[in-house]
Amino acid sequence: MATGFSATFWLNLITFVYLVLLNVYIFANNRHRATQSQLVELEKEMDKRMDKLSAEDHRIENQCHALAKSMEGLKTKVNVMPDHDDLKQIYERIEHVNQSMRGTERALHELKGTIEPVQSSLKLITEYLMQQNKGGN
Repeated sequence: MATGFSATFWLNLITFVYLVLLNVYIFANNRHRATQSQLVELEKEMDKRMDKLSAEDHRIENQCHALAKSMEGLKTKVNVMPDHDDLKQIYERIEHVNQSMRGTERALHELKGTIEPVQSSLKLITEYLMQQNKGGN
């Protein structure tokens, strides 16, 4: 052949190009598999994390419901408690009772002052009668 290149050269060139393309394909395919494998691992890891977050979210949601119930109970108790006006009325009633007790105490002292002389007189009369009974017998 006069073309200057032999058939083996062309065959070797085609084989070389074929092997280069095959190596590029194998490299790309392996890289794709590695990437897919990493993506699968990443997806599994993300699923685990999402499960943990979901469980944590559920736990926090339960705590929020418990706190809401507790707050409702506290609101109910606070609504039943007396406010400033109610306390003012209570203190006024207590003061009124206190004033009444002072008046009653004064009246008792006056009554005691009145009864003491009567009691002394009754004692003298009783003693006199007792002596009369002793002397008269």
